[in-house]
Amino acid sequence: MVYNNEAISVVENGDFLSYVKLGEKIQQKFDDLPSISMQGYYEMGEGYRLQAEINTDEYEKSSFYQEAQKYYSLALEIRPDMPRCLRGLARIAENQNDFGTALEYYDRAIAQTFLNRTQKIPNIFKLIDHHEILRLTRHRINCILAIQQDNPLSNWNFDYRINELTGEIYKCENLHREILLLPYFKDQTKWCNLEWFFCDMILAKAWESIGAKDKMIYSLVSAIRARGEMMINPHQYISNIEYLNLKWWLNIAKLLINSTEFKNFLENMNKLEIAIESKSLKQILWAIDNLTIPYLNRGTETLHLTYSNFYGKLDLI
Repeated sequence: MVYNNEAISVVENGDFLSYVKLGEKIQQKFDDLPSISMQGYYEMGEGYRLQAEINTDEYEKSSFYQEAQKYYSLALEIRPDMPRCLRGLARIAENQNDFGTALEYYDRAIAQTFLNRTQKIPNIFKLIDHHEILRLTRHRINCILAIQQDNPLSNWNFDYRINELTGEIYKCENLHREILLLPYFKDQTKWCNLEWFFCDMILAKAWESIGAKDKMIYSLVSAIRARGEMMINPHQYISNIEYLNLKWWLNIAKLLINSTEFKNFLENMNKLEIAIESKSLKQILWAIDNLTIPYLNRGTETLHLTYSNFYGKLDLI
C-alpha cells in the first residue's frame, strides 16, 4: 500500500520521473519475487508513458514511448494477462493512432479485470482492479471517439454502434459512481477528484458525440470543479501540471462549446482562460466559481463545494 500511495501522489503532482524511480526501487528491492518486481516494471512503464504524453518534442516523445513499451513488456513476460500493462500498451497505440491495436488491448484488459473481480484475491488486488476498470472503461470510450473522428466510414459511426457506445458511456459513468463510493476510495478525496476529472473530461466529449448537450455541460462543470477542489492549498500560483490540466480542460471545452446556446458559459470560460494564463490560484478559483455555480445543486456528489469558503472573500451564492 505504501508504494500504491506513492504512485497516486506522483500522478497528482505530475512528477512522472519519480514514477520511474519508484518502479526502479520496487524492482530492485523485490528482484527475487517476480509477482512484486513486475509491479516495478509496470510503474517504470507508466512513468515513461506519462512523460511521453506531456512532451512536445517528437523525438523525446518517441523515446519515452519505446522505454514504456519495454517495461510493460517485461512485466507481461511475468504475467501475460496483467491488465494495467495491457492498458498502458493500449494508450501508446491509441496516441500513435493505431486504434485497432489499442481496442484489442483494451478489450483484453477489461475482460481480465472483470474476471479478476469474480475471484478470491487479497483486498489490495481488488483495489487495483477496481481502479483499473475505471481507467479502462473511460479510455476505451476515448479510443472509440477517436476512431469516429478519424474514419467517418467506421462502423462506430453507424446507428447500431452508436447505440452500443451510448450504453458504454452510461456504464462508465455508473461504474465511477459505484466504485468511488467504496470505503477506501471514499476516504481518499483527492484521489476521487482526480478520477472524476479524468472521467468527466472523456464523458463530456462522449455526451457531445451522441447529442446529449446538457450532460456534456454537466460533465465539463463536474470536471473543472473536481480539478479546482484538488488545487485548494496555501500556494499563490498553480503548478505546471495544474496548468497543463486546466489548459487541457479549456481546449476540450472550446471544441465542444461553439454556439450561442451557451453564451454565459462561453463568457465565463473566456474569463477562466485569462485567469489560467495568470497562473494565480486565487483568480483561477474565483473564475471556476463564476463559471460553475449556476450549475451546482443538480444532484451530484461531486459538485458540493464552493471555493468562496476557502478565501472568505467571495459572495457569489
